[in-house]
Amino acid sequence: MKKQIIDERQEHDMYVIEHYGFWMAFWGLLAMILIQLILGKPSESFIYEWLLFMILAVSMTIGCAKKGIWSPKAKPSQKEYIKTAIIVFGAVVCLLLFIQAFRGEAFDLFTIMVDLGCGLFGAIVAYSVSFMLGEKIKKDEEKE
Repeated sequence: MKKQIIDERQEHDMYVIEHYGFWMAFWGLLAMILIQLILGKPSESFIYEWLLFMILAVSMTIGCAKKGIWSPKAKPSQKEYIKTAIIVFGAVVCLLLFIQAFRGEAFDLFTIMVDLGCGLFGAIVAYSVSFMLGEKIKKDEEKE
């Protein structure tokens, strides 16, 4: 094993830099994907950005679940699961409506129902994932 040439403070600083770099990459990729969606680019043109974004999102979710980390400001609870689902529902519906309005597409009842259905599907997935992760974290905390 090699001798470490940085002290604890420098190591902490390095982790802070990595933290900010990770979140800049995460939100930057999301912004790039959304901009390309809004501009009507074909999905093939940003598939690699989407793939990298999903790798970051899934790895962060799995890493936090393994370490028993939910949120710095909340504990896993039914209220938190529902809040997550509502936020995802609103974000999906608003994003779809915004993209359609930006592209000048017509709003009819069918389009709005499809958007609401996509939002509901996203909310169900978000609630399910939140519930499973939250219950795992609570179970792990009880073991300690």
